[in-house]
Amino acid sequence: MVREYYNHKFIKPNSVEKRLYQELIISNAINKNTLVVLPTGLGKTIIALGVSVILLERNPDKKILIMAPTKPLVEQHLHSFEKLTTIDSKEFVLITGARAKEKRKDLWKDKKIIFATPQVVVNDLKEGFIKPEEYSLVIYDEAHKAVGDYAYTEIAKIFKQDNENVLFLALTASPGSSKEKIGNICGNLYIDNVEIKNDDDEDVIPYIHKTEIEWVKLELDDDYKKAINYLDKAIEKRMNLLKKMGIVYREGITKSELLELQKKISQRIKETKASSYYVAASYLAQVLKLQYASELLQSHGALQFYNYIDRLINSKDPSKAIQSVIKDENVMTAYNIAKFMIDEKIYHPKMYKLLELLNKIDESKKVIVFTQFVDTVNIIVNFLNENKIKALKFTGQRKGFSQKQQIELIKKFRDENYKVLVATSVAEEGLDIPKVDVVVFYEPIPSEIRTIQRRGRTGRFKKGKVYILIAKNTIDEAYYWASKNRERKMKNVLKTLKKSYSDEGVVVKERKKSQKSLDVFVKENMPIVYVDNRENGIIDKLRKRREVNIEIKQLPVGDFLVSERIAIERKTNKDFVNSIIDGRLFKQVHELIKNYELPVLLLEGCDLYNVRNIHPNAVRGAISSITIKYGIPIIYSQNEEDSVEYIVRLALREHEKEDVETILRGHKKVLTFEERQIYVLMGLPYISEKLAMRLLEKFKTIKNIANATIEELTEIKGIGKEKAEKIYSVFNESYFA
Repeated sequence: MVREYYNHKFIKPNSVEKRLYQELIISNAINKNTLVVLPTGLGKTIIALGVSVILLERNPDKKILIMAPTKPLVEQHLHSFEKLTTIDSKEFVLITGARAKEKRKDLWKDKKIIFATPQVVVNDLKEGFIKPEEYSLVIYDEAHKAVGDYAYTEIAKIFKQDNENVLFLALTASPGSSKEKIGNICGNLYIDNVEIKNDDDEDVIPYIHKTEIEWVKLELDDDYKKAINYLDKAIEKRMNLLKKMGIVYREGITKSELLELQKKISQRIKETKASSYYVAASYLAQVLKLQYASELLQSHGALQFYNYIDRLINSKDPSKAIQSVIKDENVMTAYNIAKFMIDEKIYHPKMYKLLELLNKIDESKKVIVFTQFVDTVNIIVNFLNENKIKALKFTGQRKGFSQKQQIELIKKFRDENYKVLVATSVAEEGLDIPKVDVVVFYEPIPSEIRTIQRRGRTGRFKKGKVYILIAKNTIDEAYYWASKNRERKMKNVLKTLKKSYSDEGVVVKERKKSQKSLDVFVKENMPIVYVDNRENGIIDKLRKRREVNIEIKQLPVGDFLVSERIAIERKTNKDFVNSIIDGRLFKQVHELIKNYELPVLLLEGCDLYNVRNIHPNAVRGAISSITIKYGIPIIYSQNEEDSVEYIVRLALREHEKEDVETILRGHKKVLTFEERQIYVLMGLPYISEKLAMRLLEKFKTIKNIANATIEELTEIKGIGKEKAEKIYSVFNESYFA
């Protein structure tokens, strides 16, 4: 294959090989905010460079900002630009939190291309050091992080507020497995074009180096099985107590479900202070600690488990949950078995298998061993060095490795006679560790993003090999299947998204139709705010907000509905005073209380006492009555813009929880019998009017619905397992006063 190279005044001759798929992506990314999903090793950095030089040529008076989550990653981008471009390196600067604030201020002013970590960008935007209007391009590396409160989200919002014309380029190898998460990334980064390449695309195949994956299943020793069995007994004992209390009602509760239950119980404690919830909270804490201890023993080894229990025993101020765990006979029996295995130097079977695999690998090859925990890193490194395999440990900054030390360690691994780097997750993401021939997962991980990142450390320049160690009949197998399923789901979601775009993605005209598809994709995953059609003045301001979908309805109760439980009554200061005088206020308050779990009064405008000739005590009395007698929170806003901010914040905060829907509920008219049945069912978790009707069509009566099994409920279109379990729990869990 004859190699061709990019010919551009800002790119060094014969330095960047032309690849058609990269050219096509760059040609689209220079005109639209673009998310690029590209397997590791296929040149996300080159795409960033290509878009940058074109934008720099197009807008010579504008700046470019390139971000990555860590200093080493940012430095890699800087080194790539220094190595591959003809741009004077005096125009480049690396800005991280390591630089003093006052020095950063001048650097933002003077430099053309800035390489920075996101947190320092947020801080300096707030300080006013960065002028968004001066930038033509902002690049977000590892863009899958642009969810929740991560700095990328706030940076994008500030830049777009101050510079509508700034272009965004987002890069990732793995955006996540759920449509919701990908939609959130697109929404948070104002994406209106997605470019996706898989390793089975025809134009990508010539550049892919095959990575062979081997799953290595191992049988645990009898001593391990005995210790795990004792821990299972300790967990089962506490789960049975939680079942008797009605806190859990089925087998196979997952860790994420237990954590969600823990949050729920904590909220109930705040609300009721009931002693039964304190007991339940302690049992849940015990189960989570025991499950973690068991995971260490199953997947990592006796010493890791022993060290964890030892830390609990030596806690300075142990909670009741910790005291219960360390006094449990089953736990202490497992602890003593682990002590015996440590004394007899009986390692986890993975350790012996790892040694066997490494001894078979040629000395000239480089290997990374990934594991979750620092304890395991230390044990593996010591074990390998004792067995004459030169190994380095590589962990994060919180465990003592500064970013400078991390860079030095990578250099040492690359340039010196070290065969193995044993690392935690810090080495998964983007670090410049070239020519790694073999990757070993000491344990499977359920995250599809981290699995892809680990795997992507090999096969960059030639054929790679991945070994994944699995202990049979342990948590390893569950994580193995979780990872495979999520990765498959991610690929399916990406394929669906990819179909929204033309295959070539070259001609902008051909992509206008697909632009609508992405907008729909993103909007489907944003919260809906229902707005009463009489709220004329504020509707246009709400429509401009990208974070929420607006639907105009005639609401029977309230002015804004942000979820099935939160309705907002908005009143200007003038309307508030008038509604006190004409008697409307408390009728409206009563309807809010009757129809919604969490009604909110949004009071707009500061001056309440000079609107009309009404005594201030009448206003104070009304406000006091609303908050004390009716328990409705009052939010004070300065003007319409401030009210919009509160409405959007309430919607986003409420919809941070999974499966929250905005369901229209609330009636002022007299209901028919059928409407009453539907109304009752709409009080169940996430049941809309349509789902209520489907349930009644299937089961005929509410009694039959209450007696239905989870499996029967999932037969209804629109009700998945999670919804079914939550509906079932309403009818079957005990009530605690």
